[in-house]
Amino acid sequence: MSVEQFNDVLRAAILSLPQHLKATLRLLDDPNIPDEGRMIAAGAVLHWLSGSNTIPGMRAGLSSLADDLIVLLFAYERIDAIAPEAMAGHRADSPELFGGLTADVALIRSYLGKGVSVFDKAVEKIPQLKHLGRNAAQCIADEESSTVLHEQVHAALVELDLEEDEVNRALKQLGPVFEGL
Repeated sequence: MSVEQFNDVLRAAILSLPQHLKATLRLLDDPNIPDEGRMIAAGAVLHWLSGSNTIPGMRAGLSSLADDLIVLLFAYERIDAIAPEAMAGHRADSPELFGGLTADVALIRSYLGKGVSVFDKAVEKIPQLKHLGRNAAQCIADEESSTVLHEQVHAALVELDLEEDEVNRALKQLGPVFEGL
């Protein structure tokens, strides 16, 4: 896979981050997804909210969103393996987000090569993340924690400003970071 294809996938994912986060909240609320999958969804949201970075030295800002989106897409992949029928429904409801998921994840995995293990390990650990003292298990089991998580996402989205030109500049700076994995 070429760097251009990789950047195209990440650019599209970053620019649709608000829609991805709202879709992830729907996944964690979906009773047709087992708790394991729902905790992965909650953990992916907590990863973004907490500002955790999978790649050491990743700066804050738009460049760190690439890290967050790869974790999010890999989380979707895991949820799809756990609950394929439920994810099929989400694919039908949001084809612009989930329709190309398998191909996008395959392209990212191909581009990252051995560096993909960094993200796989991060996805394994996201259910243990905490934000504001709440972890993924609490966010799916406790209505108050779930409400706080939803409110935190919506509040953060209000402040999120994604400009395509800025995303393109950030992606150009990330080449050496991903090559170093």
